[in-house]
Amino acid sequence: NPSETDLTEIEQARANGPIEVDVLLPGQTEASQKGELTFIDNSVDRSTGTITARATIGNGKFTLLPGQYVRVRLHVREQADALMVPQTALGSSQLGKYLYVVGKGNTVDQRLVSLGPTSGDQVAILSGVAEGDQVITGNLQKIGPGAPVSPIPEKPAT
Repeated sequence: NPSETDLTEIEQARANGPIEVDVLLPGQTEASQKGELTFIDNSVDRSTGTITARATIGNGKFTLLPGQYVRVRLHVREQADALMVPQTALGSSQLGKYLYVVGKGNTVDQRLVSLGPTSGDQVAILSGVAEGDQVITGNLQKIGPGAPVSPIPEKPAT
């Protein structure tokens, strides 16, 4: 179910035409089915802050089962030249989502970030880090702000 804060953006996208949806089965990072958003309720669930939505999805191969849990990704907007990071690099606190980056003197800095759209296992970062910042993507449970780190340069693709 989309959150209350996403409703305005979803409604604006619906005004421009149908919204495509991707269905991801448990354990998948890429869509196994595609469909179209067909309904959004006009009331917010006060206990969860979410809105009921429905999509119509072809199930010709019968891979979707009644009552099955799936993730659904809405194609609300595209963001050209987005700064993307792996979703696994994100941390969460009472203040919001954050990333660890390599700071001055090779120590860990924690940066609160604003998230944008996702693509597969990547998420767009709208604010909080900039192009060129070294985002820490591994061993997050072993570090914290101020901890010393030894950055390992990313290997070029072959």
